[in-house]
Amino acid sequence: VHHAGNDMKLLETTALEHTLLPPGPIVVAACDLDKTLFPPHGPNHVEQLKRNIGAMFNFEATGGFIFPVTGNNLMMAQQKFMEPGDKTRMLRDIRINPGIFTNGALVLGPDGQELEKHALGGLHLSGPEGEGPDFITGLLDFIDDASHASLVQDVGVCFLLPNDVAGYEAAYSNVEDYAQTVHDVTAKPLSRTDIIELKGEILMLCLLFPAVNIVNGMASREEYEQTILPRQVRLVEAME
Repeated sequence: VHHAGNDMKLLETTALEHTLLPPGPIVVAACDLDKTLFPPHGPNHVEQLKRNIGAMFNFEATGGFIFPVTGNNLMMAQQKFMEPGDKTRMLRDIRINPGIFTNGALVLGPDGQELEKHALGGLHLSGPEGEGPDFITGLLDFIDDASHASLVQDVGVCFLLPNDVAGYEAAYSNVEDYAQTVHDVTAKPLSRTDIIELKGEILMLCLLFPAVNIVNGMASREEYEQTILPRQVRLVEAME
């Protein structure tokens, strides 16, 4: 299994022609998505993206088995495989091809067959009197607890379902900006009741703290360590 790191240009068509032919035993390529299969934005972004996707098809034509491995859900990942400038045309339909999504919570096999699906709603918390509520209900209880208001102020709760990005309407800060700016998708707010009904579909969640300022093209590490990190530590301690 070959895993392409962020700084590697695995999918150069010319490289594949030299290294993968002639046909032999099946070769498996598990590739990171963001900044690998989906290259960093820059002057050569569009060209490299099309070369990468074309190389995936070439790899498969030689008998290879290639798929993305990512924290994205299907909705997010599909946006990375659309024609730049024409979001109605897919360069590759990830729903009918293998892939590992939401950090392993959803695994698709050949032809998009669902092999593994692990929802957070299937996990249960342990309490002093035995088994507690499921993970999703427990999280909502924590967010809704008035005594935690200062801890969760301006913190958004974002849920990744297989084909949707949603946020808790009572804790929706930063959710829409995260979905649109980082992943080019549209999020939707859900009520507590809606979220609990969908807990069997929630594969991953993100707690979204306020963004820090950009300094020299990068997020300010100093601001993060002084303002955001201490809040994250306090929130985790309270949850534990």
